[in-house]
Amino acid sequence: MYIDREKAGKVFEDFLASYDLNNKDIRMKAVHTRKVAENCDAIAEAEGLDRDLAWLLGLVHDIGRFPQLAQFDTFWDLASLDHAEAGAEMLFGSRKMIGLFTEQEEFYPLIRDAVRWHSAYRLPVEMDQEHRIYADLLRDADKLDIFRVFGDRPPHEIYRCSEEEFLAGKISEGVMTAIRGLSSVSHQLKKSPVDRYAGILSLIFELRFAKSGKMAAEQGYYQRLFTPSFTDPDTVESIREIRNLAESFTGTIENN
Repeated sequence: MYIDREKAGKVFEDFLASYDLNNKDIRMKAVHTRKVAENCDAIAEAEGLDRDLAWLLGLVHDIGRFPQLAQFDTFWDLASLDHAEAGAEMLFGSRKMIGLFTEQEEFYPLIRDAVRWHSAYRLPVEMDQEHRIYADLLRDADKLDIFRVFGDRPPHEIYRCSEEEFLAGKISEGVMTAIRGLSSVSHQLKKSPVDRYAGILSLIFELRFAKSGKMAAEQGYYQRLFTPSFTDPDTVESIREIRNLAESFTGTIENN
């Protein structure tokens, strides 16, 4: 695939111009989009995959986030809309926005699948194998920058609770059971802000590519997620356990 990155980038910037760029969350998502595209490119290069296709997936993956924030003032899908489904509809529905980024229609089914399922708990089992590879790549690239985003802001601000409430929170047993199985945590298991925080920590266990593991270690964003000083002894121990599991897991995938 060939993508005129300058042209595609201009399309994205023109799209952004219709939103309030004074809104810090809009700006954050714009930066996130660009970072995910860069991560996609780096993973694709290391894995011998199509770099332009991967980069484009990063550029368009979160296009549904902007109307979500504008309409609902939240990034929490359960309280608003499925941003991945909304993005796929914007790109491939009546608006046909994908044509502004590329006219290479043979790639449309793959792009649609990758965008539609990039934030799902699991990819559909019947997904085409090539589509799955690029969907996994996008999901890895997204998670790597999610670690940066969540490491840059105080967790209690992200979860819209008091700092005292967040630091005193307990991690639910169901959340810890999932993590001990080296799995990410499904939305249904998250009962509190600290559960949602642990859910972000659990995303490390979903990385699929060796390059992703190397990038997680080199970028250092994941390690910054462990800075909160929890006041509940059980939570302190749970966080220590999660960190040990994560370090072991990333060491394993880096060597794949």
